[in-house]
Amino acid sequence: MPVSRLPLPASLKTKYFSNHIEACERIREEKKAGITMNKKDIIKYQTASGKDRYKFIVYAGKDETTGKSIVIRKQGFKTLKEAKQAYLDVQQAILNGDYLPINQKRLTYKGLLELYLPLYVQTVKETSFYQFKRCMESKVLPVLGDVYLDKITPQLCQKAVNQWAKDTPGGFVRAASWSSKVLKYAFQIELIDSNPFDRVIMPKKPAEKKKDNFYTKDELETFLNGARDAGIMKCALFRLLAFSGMRIGELIALEWTDIDFFRKTVSINKTLTLDKAGKSTIGSPKTASSNRTIMLDDETMNTLQEWRAEQSRRIIYLGRPKNYSVFSNEYGERLVNSSILRWNKKIAEKQGLKTIGLHGFRHTHASLCFEAGLTMQDVKERLGHSNISTTMDVYTHVTKGRKEESVQQLAKFMRA
Repeated sequence: MPVSRLPLPASLKTKYFSNHIEACERIREEKKAGITMNKKDIIKYQTASGKDRYKFIVYAGKDETTGKSIVIRKQGFKTLKEAKQAYLDVQQAILNGDYLPINQKRLTYKGLLELYLPLYVQTVKETSFYQFKRCMESKVLPVLGDVYLDKITPQLCQKAVNQWAKDTPGGFVRAASWSSKVLKYAFQIELIDSNPFDRVIMPKKPAEKKKDNFYTKDELETFLNGARDAGIMKCALFRLLAFSGMRIGELIALEWTDIDFFRKTVSINKTLTLDKAGKSTIGSPKTASSNRTIMLDDETMNTLQEWRAEQSRRIIYLGRPKNYSVFSNEYGERLVNSSILRWNKKIAEKQGLKTIGLHGFRHTHASLCFEAGLTMQDVKERLGHSNISTTMDVYTHVTKGRKEESVQQLAKFMRA
């Protein structure tokens, strides 16, 4: 009497046919790639505790540098199925060249970048690494990422640079420089014979519109009067920017312990920066020279004391969270650039002034220092520049009044 079979549930049928189709597709792919597996390739063995396990040994070629064979050993698989899958994965990796020494691999630009990033991150500050990585992801990899190193020609690099110059006229030089840096590494480890970016002709940068990004003495006084009307915190913040010359990130990171009211000094030893993931964090200043202690004038110190007293009242009476930051928002958190930019623009417009950038207050400080007769070395130390050439290159501009004074001094000398 024939035995009747119960029909498989629909869910089991779907799972069975799905697994069967996947298995067939995998076999076809393995045959297409030239991967074969014999029964003897995977060995069954027993552990010291008597448990069955599986292992295999695969020959992956020869290292041309050392002359030694490349042998891959894998073991500890609980089932034959796991061992087979791992074996096939290793065979596929061998075909892809993953087990070859670096100098024998045929890498794409993206593959090279993956080797370079762990090395580069150790040489720069986290914020610089984040900017580099973001540039690679947004500009470079879409153009060069999938191209093999031996196919990256000067013509291809020139085309990429021309496109970057068209898309981002103000940032194409950095993209080209960083792209070249990665290929320079490939040249250093002998993956390529030369760096194709060395033969690229850089497009001409568009002429920048010159803008006086600083205030004169009278303009600054007008602005600070408006800042005081806007509130004591804003007055203290913008006055400190203009009379210290500190960077905006240094100001945001400032804590009350950094200010010495007795000696009338402020110590700059940290800054707001970005970590390698692009998140805001407090880190070391831009350079070693950025660690500095500078003297402040009496009025700036008095304004800071006035703000400190007001901040303490807010903490006590309004229940604001206690913090050690000199400047913080209503929730006790550190300020962000966007808030300060908004205040800056609103005050300037109300006072009928041009709006300068936050870095413009640093320019203002330098200009007024020169006008007041401070030496280049004095200004360098206050601004925390690494070398005097930076101070000379960036801050040789002076106010119109200073220029007119110079002309009058020259005329007076010639008449003498």
